[in-house]
Amino acid sequence: MYKKALKLLDELRVITDEHLFIRATWKAILLNPRVRVNGFNYLRQLSQRLKDVPTLFARSKDLAVIALCAALKDENLAAERAVLDIFCTNLKLDSGYGGCSFS
Repeated sequence: MYKKALKLLDELRVITDEHLFIRATWKAILLNPRVRVNGFNYLRQLSQRLKDVPTLFARSKDLAVIALCAALKDENLAAERAVLDIFCTNLKLDSGYGGCSFS
């Protein structure tokens, strides 16, 4: 069942405007707490397959930030962990912050 759903989502992404599809995914994550974990898992897998992280945030930065914040406030710990997975897999963290080093 999971593979069929993943294939369907990928087909929808391909036949529609990719940015619009990703924006709709962020909006679904924001408005429907029951799909947050699955939505984040799909976006994380998509970013790994595409190797193009900016695509996830390009035209929907505002919506993505609101959805991420909503998930961090979610009572479901799996949703909070999914946000942290998105951060860990898609954001490059280095040792410096504002010219200061933490070493």
